[in-house]
Amino acid sequence: MAAVARRRDVLAWVERYAESMLREDLVSELAEEVSGELAAEVPEVAADIGIRRDVDVSTHDLLWSYLVQAAKDPRTDITFPPAAVELARTLAVRGHDVSVLLRMYRVGQRVFWARMMRIVTERIEDSDLRMAVLDFLWDRVSRVLERNIELLVDTHTEESESRLRGALVRRTETVHAILRGEPIDVSAASEQLGHNLLRHQTALVLWAREPAGEPDPSEQLESLAGDAAAALGCPRPLAVRSSARVVWAWLAGSGELPLDRLTELDALRRSGSLRIAVGTAARGLAGFRTSHREALRAQRVAAASARDDPVTCYRDVELIGCLSADEEAMRAMVRRVLGGLAGDGEAAARLRATVLAYLDAGGARSAAAALAVHKNTVLYRLRQAENLLGYPLAERPLTLHLALLLTDRFGPRLVR
Repeated sequence: MAAVARRRDVLAWVERYAESMLREDLVSELAEEVSGELAAEVPEVAADIGIRRDVDVSTHDLLWSYLVQAAKDPRTDITFPPAAVELARTLAVRGHDVSVLLRMYRVGQRVFWARMMRIVTERIEDSDLRMAVLDFLWDRVSRVLERNIELLVDTHTEESESRLRGALVRRTETVHAILRGEPIDVSAASEQLGHNLLRHQTALVLWAREPAGEPDPSEQLESLAGDAAAALGCPRPLAVRSSARVVWAWLAGSGELPLDRLTELDALRRSGSLRIAVGTAARGLAGFRTSHREALRAQRVAAASARDDPVTCYRDVELIGCLSADEEAMRAMVRRVLGGLAGDGEAAARLRATVLAYLDAGGARSAAAALAVHKNTVLYRLRQAENLLGYPLAERPLTLHLALLLTDRFGPRLVR
């Protein structure tokens, strides 16, 4: 009877805890911790933004599924959610061995278990109940992983074999060979890819932010690439899937394209998650590579930005991208240049916006028009800003302008 009662107490505690955790903010916090540890210990995650996005979504959905089931009946088995299966497929698509997949789940299990041990230790004073809960949870977590890891390995193997057999792998390999700068027969590659490599190339990186609405939005992203090509007057784009949530594409044209049309795409207006980063146009194979590198840099700026622009063009963020490549150096420069103007409150933000408008416009009158305030208000704020800076605006206009541009793009986190 005592064992039955203890078992009942364990199940009741797990159900109550799982139910209390079923909040988006709590699950997101735990998922972020696990994903962060994965990125720190598995280089393949940290080095690839597409894989990192898939890891984030998979971790979140897996934790949520586990907590939902535990709140109903902790004894019931769970099946891994679609996003976890798609992560296994993404690793195969990117050419990573199944050992990377297994290593990721070993790290994830360790991080999750360390967190659970802390929680149980902190919340349960009864030592017997605490040990019983830990035994139960360790058994459940281990069994869930054992039952589902075979599915993930099978998915990875199936995708790997399919791509080795199919034309898609040849297409992807050709694209990667071009990106690596390997010698390529341009005519043969153009025919194989169905894409004119002799023309100017404008690269796109298309991705889905969270929440994406579905675990694998790659078809939606490829469709968006087609819409972009049509809007810009280009033939069907060359598109390859980089991960379940990222598609790389190239447009062949005669030169610079009217990229402002991209913000008018219906798919971007309808969706709150689809995003595009765009490189500049450049000719031939060299242009294919350089424009792609630029699109990736634009994506990195967009991903870290405090803004949420649906389209980010490299031509608009080139300087910011170069300055932000070293995060630590960027933060140090911004804080050093802004001094007392690097406050985190609304007043400091208003002063920074006024100085930026003044430097952008080249005068107080134009800045007042841009901010829709009186010129005297601008002049008053500029004097306040100079007091906080500790030097006149005219003393270091270029450095100050750059620091303000970075703060405007990446938000208050730079000045905290």
